[in-house]
Amino acid sequence: MIKVRRERPSQRLHHRVNAPIIIDMPGGTFEAEDWSLGGFRVQMGGTELHLSEVISVGIRIPFQGFEIGFEIDAEVRRVFEDVGTVACSFIDVQDREREIMELFVEELVRGSVTVVGDIMVRIDTPVTPVSTKADPNPAEEVPLYRWPIKQIVLTTLYMIAGILVVGYAYTVFTANFLRMEVSSAMVTAPIEAILATADGKIEQVIVKTGEELLINTALFVIESAKVEERIEMAKIKVNRETMELVARQKTLASERSKSIDYRTMMLTKLEQASAKVRALERQLTLAQTRVSRLHKLQQDGLTTRTKVETARSEYAVIKGRFEEALAEKRESQMFLESVKEGRVVDGNKINTRLLDLQAEVDLAWDRIMLAKDELMALQRHKERLTLAAPSN
Repeated sequence: MIKVRRERPSQRLHHRVNAPIIIDMPGGTFEAEDWSLGGFRVQMGGTELHLSEVISVGIRIPFQGFEIGFEIDAEVRRVFEDVGTVACSFIDVQDREREIMELFVEELVRGSVTVVGDIMVRIDTPVTPVSTKADPNPAEEVPLYRWPIKQIVLTTLYMIAGILVVGYAYTVFTANFLRMEVSSAMVTAPIEAILATADGKIEQVIVKTGEELLINTALFVIESAKVEERIEMAKIKVNRETMELVARQKTLASERSKSIDYRTMMLTKLEQASAKVRALERQLTLAQTRVSRLHKLQQDGLTTRTKVETARSEYAVIKGRFEEALAEKRESQMFLESVKEGRVVDGNKINTRLLDLQAEVDLAWDRIMLAKDELMALQRHKERLTLAAPSN
């Protein structure tokens, strides 16, 4: 017969575990007696904490050689002064901290994590399997006199003898079958013609008759009048292009100086136009105020309509002068921007001579570089007129 006994359900909201965690709190660092997602209990010995006091504590969870730590606020719920124990509950636990503690509590309850010493470790970590069968002849237990020393020595001697025999056989084979000895021999080579890359005359012979030569040994130097003439013409071209560049640079510097003077003049004109605009703006404001005041006096019968019309005419004149000053200011600003971009307004025409001169200077630089490249190519061609031996 089976008897079923019912127990009252647990009133705790969370599982309480005894796994070690470190609590950093006012008064020192302690190891928790037990803890859960709701709080912890520590043995402090003596404490100055009071009920309902809110403190900041640091939680450190030792796990497999590492410490997972975070800070959290806690409230003192119980103080047992006779045994020196304090119980605290967590306040406003963040999602990350709650997930960490839930993970460790769940793994501890399931048995996937256990306590070894003062740290928690996983027990499902794979390990290297070890054979449970006993080794009949373990190497560390075999005495020295049982080692096969004779067999090792004979094997080594046979290997050395085999290497010597194979080496001797290879030497005999190469000496008798792969080598041919003759008492006398003559090596001939075809006669190779040496052609110059340009017409000219031999200026210098570098080698002597009967001298043994190696490949690429310089033999003689050829002088070509056409090549020398082209080199001189290329040098003259470089000098001419350089002189033209200097002349254009001087002209460009002069135009830039004029541009600076014109820009200064435009800045002065812009400042004058701005001052005129500000003065007319104040006059326009005063004229508008006077018109409004006279119009109000006319409505009250304190002035005549003629004075009002006169004030309005003066306002219109000042407004026209103000708009004309604004146009002059905008024109000065436009001229100043044109000067900054290298354009100068001369009457009704836009003078772009500064930009054209800059383009001519850049083109002159390109021509000089091209002439220098042509000169270097001719000099390399002259070096190739030194003929060398094609073979040994």
